[in-house]
Amino acid sequence: MPTGRGYRPKVRVHVGPMYAEKTSSLYNLARRLLRARGYGLDVAFVWVKPSRDNREDDPTEIMDHDGRKLEGVRAVVIKSDEPESMLGNPEVMAAHVVFIDEIQFFGPNLGNVVLRLYMAGKEIHLAGLDTDHLGRPFPSTASVVLLPFAKVFKHSALCGFCGEEAPYSLRLINGRPAPADSPTFMVEHREAEYVPACLGDFVAKHEEVGNHVF
Repeated sequence: MPTGRGYRPKVRVHVGPMYAEKTSSLYNLARRLLRARGYGLDVAFVWVKPSRDNREDDPTEIMDHDGRKLEGVRAVVIKSDEPESMLGNPEVMAAHVVFIDEIQFFGPNLGNVVLRLYMAGKEIHLAGLDTDHLGRPFPSTASVVLLPFAKVFKHSALCGFCGEEAPYSLRLINGRPAPADSPTFMVEHREAEYVPACLGDFVAKHEEVGNHVF
């Protein structure tokens, strides 16, 4: 189990809507760990992405919504429906710090995987959406947020319609809210557009097309 220098077991979860700088929170910490190597502190870390996140042509590339790349680091891509395979991945198990991004794409077993990583003495930082296009909780995110030892950071964005605080992500297809029966997972830029929305606008926009939310 890694000890000293503050790297004791811990779980930090960043959740919220699209464009709430959740990935940026992980990205900035990873950048600090890279800079620390310049003055002798070499903390082994790994960045994990689900296979369903195919927005980048190179799935191992690490990039935030501002287009900043994490140079010199390649992501470990794990099958979205097999998060437990992290426990058998040599890069994950050799790391002291594990970053897991886009956690909504994983299955509900993710919470148990994070528990196992925690028990192995790892520091784990996660980021992802907490609710889907109809405002329903993602099971994978909920399974991590509900871990008793997890510290949760709730992020919000600015509503794309009124500028108020936005806790939801409104999915648009051809400029209109997606049908209620559209797939749970539709990747941004490739299949759909997402706009942060406050509660009032989230509900109103869905009602305009006859969708029932929550």
